[in-house]
Amino acid sequence: MEQKLQYKRLSNLLIIACFLMVAFMMASKFIYTAEMVEILDKFGFQESQFTLPITIYFIVYATTQLLLAVFFKKINIKIYLALTVSLSCVLTVIMAFSTGLVYFCIVLTINGILQAGLWAGCMYTATKHLPESMIPKANTFMTCGFPAGSVVTYCIASIVVAMDAWWLGFVIIGLCFGIVLLFFCTVVSKLERLPKHVAIEIDQEVRFKNKGQSSVNISTNITLIPLQSKWIKIVFYILVGVICFLAYTIYSSVIDFIPKMLTDTFGMKNSLAIIFSAVVPIGVAFGPIVVIMLCEKVNNYIALSIVCVVGLIGLLVAVLYGYSANFVLAIVLLLATSLFARGINAIYETVIIAKMSRQINTGSFAAYTNAIASFGAAAAPFIMGRTIEIGWSLSYTVILIEAIALAVFIGLLLIFCVRDKKS
Repeated sequence: MEQKLQYKRLSNLLIIACFLMVAFMMASKFIYTAEMVEILDKFGFQESQFTLPITIYFIVYATTQLLLAVFFKKINIKIYLALTVSLSCVLTVIMAFSTGLVYFCIVLTINGILQAGLWAGCMYTATKHLPESMIPKANTFMTCGFPAGSVVTYCIASIVVAMDAWWLGFVIIGLCFGIVLLFFCTVVSKLERLPKHVAIEIDQEVRFKNKGQSSVNISTNITLIPLQSKWIKIVFYILVGVICFLAYTIYSSVIDFIPKMLTDTFGMKNSLAIIFSAVVPIGVAFGPIVVIMLCEKVNNYIALSIVCVVGLIGLLVAVLYGYSANFVLAIVLLLATSLFARGINAIYETVIIAKMSRQINTGSFAAYTNAIASFGAAAAPFIMGRTIEIGWSLSYTVILIEAIALAVFIGLLLIFCVRDKKS
């Protein structure tokens, strides 16, 4: 009994640690963009020059993840994260002493390499150590780490900018990131000392309390996608990769350009429009939370994503014809669109990994899907930058076409979602 209580307590702490790791990884890279005005004034960059370091970061981050997907089975994840993230913390602090554009480019490039294994490493650690009945909770918290990181970034940025000390934001986030890493490694080390059968006993207890009808499905009991042959596995990887790319491209295209749309369409002051950059992530977090909860009630999580993408298409049609009518309506429609897009992304970056943890290497697959999503994040500003010049109607038309393509690829994946008759 004592071991069970200890395992539960440590499992909850691991979930919190993974959430904080993701949140501060996001904060460590987005503090650069959050302090854009101050950095531009300090170094005299052009706006086109300013985006170069973060663009390079995303490309290197995604490419490194693809390489890690191949080697994830052969490395000690805890040691790997301890080394890479500790160096990343140092580099985050070092950015406070930047001397110019080349400095930012070099540091963010190295940081992209070092941070590439964090998401996949946390996903792998969670699925390896947590009881299966706690995986949905871990999925929810880790997914919420992304918007939480944005909130942390903008809150810290607003404080240090008010103090006229832009450099202090990098120092604060770097030090906090280091403390979070120490917390993560300590919890994992303590869990490793406990016998694995305790996690199985916790799952059995969950089933017993619910008289065999657990309110939390033990996800890996269901083989929705058998992956019985090599070619089906290849097709599965390709389709999921395309889905992640499209879902994150849509999400980034909508969420990252809300302030720009408000300024261009309604003449809103830039200072007021930027406020939504801090508030919006809080609302967007509800998308993954609701979707992950539904996935634990609906075994066919691929079919659930079909429902979400149909809703996404409907919302984008409304955005296309209604974004310029009223700024409140525009914000509501764009937030709802972001919720659906982020929810779909959560299914293919977190839920599917936990549901199929006995069929795939969770670390490698998480690295692969997050890498492809990162390429989507890099593609979004490229696409939007060229379409916005022509007009916002064209931008939202292109996003709508992307959503229709997303529905097609999810439909193709659904064809392969036939339960194994032997299961």
